[in-house]
Amino acid sequence: MEADQRTRTPARGRPSRFTAEQVLEAATGFLEEVGLEKFSMHGLGRRLGAPVMTLYSYYASREALLDAVAESVFRDFTAPDATLAWRDSIQEWMYAVYAQLQRYPVSTMLMKWIHWGGHGSPSWFRIWLPVANVLWREGLRDERLAFAVDWFGTQAWSFILACLKTERVETLAVALGQDFADGIDILIKVQSDYQNIDPRQTVSFGFEVILDGLDKLIGTAAPAADAI
Repeated sequence: MEADQRTRTPARGRPSRFTAEQVLEAATGFLEEVGLEKFSMHGLGRRLGAPVMTLYSYYASREALLDAVAESVFRDFTAPDATLAWRDSIQEWMYAVYAQLQRYPVSTMLMKWIHWGGHGSPSWFRIWLPVANVLWREGLRDERLAFAVDWFGTQAWSFILACLKTERVETLAVALGQDFADGIDILIKVQSDYQNIDPRQTVSFGFEVILDGLDKLIGTAAPAADAI
């Protein structure tokens, strides 16, 4: 999408009640409130008390506005140190993404929209480029590189989202009810023990498992002198 299609300069005439930055801020809050499926220009207009055409004077479409939201949310992401060993670099990347999603919960919706919807923004590519660069440096090329990036992205993305979910075992126990009466005591015991687990330990263990899988994909590939 061309840059001039993302954000428009309002036509001259009667001054607008809003700025592009105000619309963007409202859109971010609206997206977090209603979710991706219910996010619409008309709904945002009602939230702002403004005609929908006012929004279109700044952003050419719903997709252009979501692109701008993604750019705003992801632009502060700090890439890992490129001089680190590959395992340390990828681990640092995962912790940075985890912190990003904790800081901006709306990021999870945007990542889903971009990853599964085939959309992209410069900030999003800046997030993923360091991963591809590290794997390229370790000698992965062509289909092997594409597979490694896809596998790693799926594993890391799914695991980080799972760690951020708030469901607890007691919710499952209530849902199962009498149909699984024999297992309720076990679930209650697991729930009791679960309270004593440090979430950071779960995250650390999961990241190590993902890194071990990536290590297998890298295999014996010789490090390359060039990088992306």
